[in-house]
Amino acid sequence: MKKLVLLAVLLIVTGCGKKSPTIDELTCTKTFSDAISSVVYENKYTYEDGVLNAVTMDTSLKFTSDGIDYLDTFKTYAEATNNEYNKKDGVKSALTTTDTTINLKVDYTISKMTDTEVENNNFKNELNSFREKLEKDGYTCK
Repeated sequence: MKKLVLLAVLLIVTGCGKKSPTIDELTCTKTFSDAISSVVYENKYTYEDGVLNAVTMDTSLKFTSDGIDYLDTFKTYAEATNNEYNKKDGVKSALTTTDTTINLKVDYTISKMTDTEVENNNFKNELNSFREKLEKDGYTCK
């Protein structure tokens, strides 16, 4: 009986031999501004044991007083884009707007996406090569 209790305690303390996955997150941002608007891209890439398993792309478009006349045109485009994203497997999109801002947040669950969609979105990159690619494109990553 003592051996059984000791074994149970050891399993509880050490676990059943299953190693917890290593989770790495890469957050990259990029800002672009001109006379009509400013755009902030904030992308978060989550890796589990070195494999990309989730991506969140949050894009915020804020119009200046000179560009506010373009808001409705961009809103129509953002609504169509949001609808298209929500038709895809493994993708969830949410659109929010205010009087001056359009925000589109897209969440990708890589394991639920088709291989073609993963390839089309360039989600097969390893963490370090992905960081290098994004930084070459002007993103700041941490």
